[in-house]
Amino acid sequence: MPLDPLSLYIHIPFCKHKCIYCDFYSLPTVSLGKNYSTLRSQYLDALKTELLSYKKNLLIGREIKSIYLGGGTPSILETDEIKFILDSVRDICCVSSSAEVTIETNPGTADIEKLHGWLKTGVNRISIGIQSFNDDDLNFLSRIHNSDEASEIVTKAADAGFQNISIDLIFNLPGQSRDKWLSNLTKAADLPVHHISAYSLIVEENTELYRMVENNLVSIAGSEVDSDLYLETIRFLSKHGFVQYEVSNFARKGFECVHNNSYWNYSDYLGLGCSSHSFINRCRSWNFRDIHNYLHAVKDTGKGTEGSELLTNAQQIEEYIMLRLRSGILDFSELINIFGVDIRSSLGNLVADFQKIGLIQPGNNRFTLTPKGFSLADEIVSRILAVIDLT
Repeated sequence: MPLDPLSLYIHIPFCKHKCIYCDFYSLPTVSLGKNYSTLRSQYLDALKTELLSYKKNLLIGREIKSIYLGGGTPSILETDEIKFILDSVRDICCVSSSAEVTIETNPGTADIEKLHGWLKTGVNRISIGIQSFNDDDLNFLSRIHNSDEASEIVTKAADAGFQNISIDLIFNLPGQSRDKWLSNLTKAADLPVHHISAYSLIVEENTELYRMVENNLVSIAGSEVDSDLYLETIRFLSKHGFVQYEVSNFARKGFECVHNNSYWNYSDYLGLGCSSHSFINRCRSWNFRDIHNYLHAVKDTGKGTEGSELLTNAQQIEEYIMLRLRSGILDFSELINIFGVDIRSSLGNLVADFQKIGLIQPGNNRFTLTPKGFSLADEIVSRILAVIDLT
């Protein structure tokens, strides 16, 4: 019996500038100085070595259905370096002829030559970190591009031949009114964009934004404003042909991100590079976050793994419920087929209560979240997990 297809994530930690809100592991090139070129070359070789280490076990019989180059800023690499990575994957793995291949990029790190070059390497999906089409917002976020460059990169990507373009936007920025946010969404909808990831601004520890908030230099609006902007996002994008398929992700029909859905559908994925995570055969593992520790680990063992854990059945069920609800659905028959558990009797009147206050729409052995339900998805998950018995 053939094994299910696998998704592959590859982390590129280098970037031009560390934004004030970013909690991802990234290394501004200016801080690396003269060591940057050598470190980058060592890192690319380590990625290939790490992938080779999985060839004789985890990759046997597994077809790659999606490849995602994330970061950091993968587009900071030269085109021949992107080609080296993707050629290595194709040489070592069985990659589906219809595989989705995504590269993350930021305005200011990609020109028309790079865009054409990526297409030639087999990249067929581009995810652009726009964050805002407003210059005041971009200045606050310490982005390296302006609003004109944000629009231009989308147009250039379409002109180059990309037929699957995604952008990231952030709402609930300080001073961001409803009208100001709607102007961002309007601009996005008017561009040749097929997918939008819309995130609320999150203040993560160990970021410059966190320190600014702690020192009362910045004030973030509360949950009521945040919820209003989120519901407005759902309403607006729905009217403009975007279907919500996950809490923060909206796509035109047929352009749902294959790689994202691997996470939400609880499918297996392999992560390469520092700070990446993997989930295969119900085993979760994670790589060293620090690039130097990662490189030493790959040199010594062939892998960058720092730790792993085999999930218990109860942990798997809880994660499955959480992830499926992030994509707006909980199918009780799926839980029975996959895990052999029927949680309906444990829920008591909870489903009816959710329906009564407009959080869900019930169906045959399942329920789906309403827009209001999406805005309270974490609370719904918490209440479900609090009442079900998985012992």
